[in-house]
Amino acid sequence: MKINDTDITFVVSGLLKMAEPFTALRSLSSVRRYFPRSRIILTVWDNEEMTLPAELYDELVVCDASRAGAADIRCSLQPGNLKIQNINRQIYSVNQGLKRVKTAYAVRMRTDFCLIGRNFLTAYERLSATFPQSDPQYTLFASKILIPKMYTRDPAQTKGYYAFESSDFFSFGRTSDMLLRWNGVLESEADLTYFGRQHLSAPLNNPHNNNGRYSTEQYALIRLLRDKKPEIALPQTYCDVSGVGFITDTHRVLVSNFLITSFKNLGLQNRFLSKEQKSKKWFEPHRYIKAYCRAFGWTFGYAALYTATAAKYLWRHYYIVLVLALTAGVLGIWKIMSL
Repeated sequence: MKINDTDITFVVSGLLKMAEPFTALRSLSSVRRYFPRSRIILTVWDNEEMTLPAELYDELVVCDASRAGAADIRCSLQPGNLKIQNINRQIYSVNQGLKRVKTAYAVRMRTDFCLIGRNFLTAYERLSATFPQSDPQYTLFASKILIPKMYTRDPAQTKGYYAFESSDFFSFGRTSDMLLRWNGVLESEADLTYFGRQHLSAPLNNPHNNNGRYSTEQYALIRLLRDKKPEIALPQTYCDVSGVGFITDTHRVLVSNFLITSFKNLGLQNRFLSKEQKSKKWFEPHRYIKAYCRAFGWTFGYAALYTATAAKYLWRHYYIVLVLALTAGVLGIWKIMSL
């Protein structure tokens, strides 16, 4: 089914004052440029100064900052890392925007992300057709939600840590599913300061010196699974590797509920691009295909697609090693033939 611009509402949230070049002004302007017939709902905080032109959005939602929980909880216990945990601000502001959406589809987008085309819509339609199946045992949504691969970590690549992550940078899907994903339920301060409190009494295993029980990207999916699929065993902390099925279950949940791709394929520009491209721990396309086929069966077409995407990944991350190996092979053949 073709999705028209008028079927989509963009919910744009985040800080209004961002460093160049990824500003709220540029973000909203990019949506207007590539989706001129779509509605834009901008969520802001009541303690922010509003300076953006009104023509860049269709509806303004002013959120009460006092209702988004504590604003001074640190993400890390590492000395010198002063980054503040903002998950509850995200949950609250995005939910407030999504509740006002009247179209069938919705986009959650940050103010420091810019569109460079209509790529995400093309990616959604293509990936939905390529990976249509979902396992009812693991399915949470009526339709799959499109998200980036960055901070959708594959626990098979992280020693089992960070199971059940789903990136919250950007998402697109049916509005009813998006509201389920961003349901407005705030995370407890006890969970967000879990290791900080434990550290004062009986220190627990916390290899990355995190403050919270889970990573920012784990909370929403783990909460949904706890509520909707209580039969699925879940980790007690981000670094809990005690469950023999955590990795397999993570893969089944991801392929049954999400379509996952790169910022490039989504047509998104942001300050995280280089980090996305360098890391080897994301749920890459070839890993998605492999997990999907393990759940629903291999075909020749999927095998060919897997081979192509895996080769592309290997070339991107290991091209120096591959070039050296190829050169050594050629030299070896030449030396044998010259004997």
